[in-house]
Amino acid sequence: MGNKYSQTNEAKEQYTSPLLKHMGAVTLIDPKHIFTRDELAAHLNCSDRKVRREIEKLANYYPIISVSSKQGYRLGSFDDKSSYDTLKSLKEDVRHTLAELQSRIESLQARMKPLIALDVKISEQIEVKFNEESH
Repeated sequence: MGNKYSQTNEAKEQYTSPLLKHMGAVTLIDPKHIFTRDELAAHLNCSDRKVRREIEKLANYYPIISVSSKQGYRLGSFDDKSSYDTLKSLKEDVRHTLAELQSRIESLQARMKPLIALDVKISEQIEVKFNEESH
């Protein structure tokens, strides 16, 4: 078994998506192109929900930049010909996407706390009821 990096590359190579092909082709022409969900849904002839699911899967293998203020997605890529300004802009969007993801993680963790507390209370009550009904 290889290291984590090679395993990721192997999974990445095996992952295929019509969405990736489309985004990759457009990104070669215009690296700053922002894809809206409507645009992607029209290209794939599918629902908005399917596009979101496909983006979610794709983002497990490729750097998908999603900045809420820009209302869309971008395939994060660059090459040796990328200008300084392009690289700085890309880095800013990557950092912004990472910050949004971290914020979502924290929000979900906060939402879990009351559910965990309820789960504990239910478990305690189940034990009480079990003991009452056993005797």
